[in-house]
Amino acid sequence: MDRPPQYVSVNAVNTRTGDWAAPDGRVTSAGVYTLSGLNTQAIRISFVATRATHDPAWHPDPVSVVAGSTRNLDLHVPTS
Repeated sequence: MDRPPQYVSVNAVNTRTGDWAAPDGRVTSAGVYTLSGLNTQAIRISFVATRATHDPAWHPDPVSVVAGSTRNLDLHVPTS
């Protein structure tokens, strides 16, 4: 049985400036994460989990977000 990681960190970085775009994402025990407080911008998403390497993985494409809206992404934690 593939158990979920004990720790997951999801982060957003502004693609233009490289600055943090929001506080760390909140991740539930079901593996659903939420990033709140984003302004309208293009971001890159990085994520780390305990069952994977300690180096962050990156969502392959920049993501355009609009303040106050919701985007759904499916992140896959690397296993090696």
